Amino acid sequence: MKLSIFKHVIISSALLAFSLPSADAAMQCNGCHGTSAPVDYRPLDEAGRNPATGGFQGNHRTHMEAPSAPSACDTCHPGSSAYISAHRDGKIKLSSRINNSPLITTYKNSTSAFNQSATPSLGSCGNVNCHFENVTPAWGSDPAATSCTTCHGAPPNGGSSGAAGSHARHVQYFPGTSNCLKCHANNTSFQHATSAGNRNLAISFAAAPNNGSGVYSGALNDYLPSQTNSFGNCTATYCHSPGTKSASFNPPNQTATWGGTLGCAGCHAAT
Repeated sequence: MKLSIFKHVIISSALLAFSLPSADAAMQCNGCHGTSAPVDYRPLDEAGRNPATGGFQGNHRTHMEAPSAPSACDTCHPGSSAYISAHRDGKIKLSSRINNSPLITTYKNSTSAFNQSATPSLGSCGNVNCHFENVTPAWGSDPAATSCTTCHGAPPNGGSSGAAGSHARHVQYFPGTSNCLKCHANNTSFQHATSAGNRNLAISFAAAPNNGSGVYSGALNDYLPSQTNSFGNCTATYCHSPGTKSASFNPPNQTATWGGTLGCAGCHAAT
């Protein structure tokens, strides 16, 4: 009789163990790192480790769109969207191809996992496509200090390749970052940086003086410094026309090649 009861208890306990949900599976990332009210999976950025809020030094909230999702963490921390509580092994792991960058990406000049610390010595990332493969400001730096110049220059300088094209020449006539709209769609958005290297270059001649007329012949997926940076031509643009008509315009006397040179007679009729 006692043996039968003992077997019943063992079997019942085993069935109960299989039927109960795993505590690991029920845990969500924002239970430790983000916030529950409102729900936001982005880790809190604070001046130091804060056990009360789970916040710590970093720039997660300026690198991820609110309220984000666990899958967004995979961009820098591979496999993290499937983490359970057992991932707390005291190590921080980063991808060696952050954001699908074409180059091997590093943090503090390393691709290895590093020890978690309540008082970390924060460093920079290198070769990341969303920073135009330049060395980034140190993790945890004031995001207000980051501008167009931080990544690709203003005007763009080609980064480590030096393949700046004709930006410096054009900025003489249309100075300031607001005039980037002459040839590009609005590139001040969050996606402008995070999609770099994973999208085509956005070229548009919608703004005045071209007002929608113009075509660029070059490859649109070849603009990171580690790529070949082969340039094309601009055609049917008003700003390279002879300027002899007010309502319409004739083509320039010479084709305008990005990165090339043109004299006055390249656009205007020689006299």
